[in-house]
Amino acid sequence: MLGAVPYLVPKYNGCDVNYVTGGFVSGDTAGGFTGDFRSGYVNTETVEKTTQSIIYEQGYEYQSGIPTEAYAVYNISRVDGKTYAGGFGGKVYSGSFASAGGGVSILSDHRGSNTINVRNLLDLVNSYVPMIRYAGVYTPGFTVTATEVVNGNQFSGSAGGFIGYASGAQISHSNVNRLVHTAVKAPNNLETVYEPSDVVNESPYYTESTYAVTGGHYAGGYFGAMDIGDAASLGGGINALGNLIDLNNVLSVLNVVVTTVEHSDVEGAPGGFSVFSDGTDSSGKVGMSGGFSGANYGGHIQNSHCKNFYYIVGQETAGGYVGRLQPGSVAKLLEGQSSLIGSLLNTDGALADLINSFVPTIRNSTTTCVPCGGAVRADAPSDAAYQRGCAGGYCGHNNGGNIWGNNDATWMDQNDRLVAGYDFGHDREGN
Repeated sequence: MLGAVPYLVPKYNGCDVNYVTGGFVSGDTAGGFTGDFRSGYVNTETVEKTTQSIIYEQGYEYQSGIPTEAYAVYNISRVDGKTYAGGFGGKVYSGSFASAGGGVSILSDHRGSNTINVRNLLDLVNSYVPMIRYAGVYTPGFTVTATEVVNGNQFSGSAGGFIGYASGAQISHSNVNRLVHTAVKAPNNLETVYEPSDVVNESPYYTESTYAVTGGHYAGGYFGAMDIGDAASLGGGINALGNLIDLNNVLSVLNVVVTTVEHSDVEGAPGGFSVFSDGTDSSGKVGMSGGFSGANYGGHIQNSHCKNFYYIVGQETAGGYVGRLQPGSVAKLLEGQSSLIGSLLNTDGALADLINSFVPTIRNSTTTCVPCGGAVRADAPSDAAYQRGCAGGYCGHNNGGNIWGNNDATWMDQNDRLVAGYDFGHDREGN
């Protein structure tokens, strides 16, 4: 039965979407390739091109007769979403392993203990994780918008050049080339402080500016927001296996839900691209903006660059690379899984290892602004309950993440259980 599950997962090999001039997509959850993508494999690397001219016309980098960079979306001009929007996908997240629990649980009726090894279990869980390779966005310039913030929906209002909201996704060699240049007007006095009630009507950032990526809560050149996967559902499915698996194998599987991206850049058109977030929920003013990602909750990034940004404007946080960087929620991971929590607490070092897996890391990834200089700004003031107005050249607010430059540790040494068997990266450069 375990071997049959992968056949139920959609696979898109050698597929792309080519828009007419001025072509666009719109919807509540909107994306150039997919709106709502829950598990599946996308890989355009297998597309065969016979001549250099064809490869060049379709946006491939040509090297020794082999396309070294491929795309899934061509020539799109804009993505208009409400709650989620991205150049490739509006919302890309892991499927629910718990929904398979009924089928998985039948194994315990017919087999003895320890009959499922970690290899089989990892293969099964990987089937529920979105795998995206060589599936970038190639266009002269495009915009992405998702501004609707819904109370009770934490990640609504997420806009990204590649994905609006990514959860438990594995992404590799998928560039965004490129986000359009738009006109942004700064105040004559950059130190001007506006009253919260006046800023929307008086600040030229709001009244006289347009942006390549506009989000209500999260906005980024590549991701609006990235988070750990649907791990609560994953835990429910694992519980269905009962005593058929060892607890250490459970830890191996839980690691799979971490979102990872490597060798995937975002680039702006000449003049640079700009990012803007502004919204309101029950807590007050919200908005996190970043050149690469508006927020990173527990994700791992390596060798992925933000190139040629112009303005990054947010409310709570704004950063040249990432607006907010903080660990994913272990409480969310184990929500409703009391028996699993108890087992973890009774295993030496297990919970510590698990928590460490959800500490976000950014390795060997740079951000660069336009040659004449870019700007990063977080506009909203803090209050007694919420901290806002955090801006930084690289990270607006780092609340427990790791950032490394010139890091020579191998990807697999740290994340040796992620995307097991799919070879997303083994050497220090992920090749």
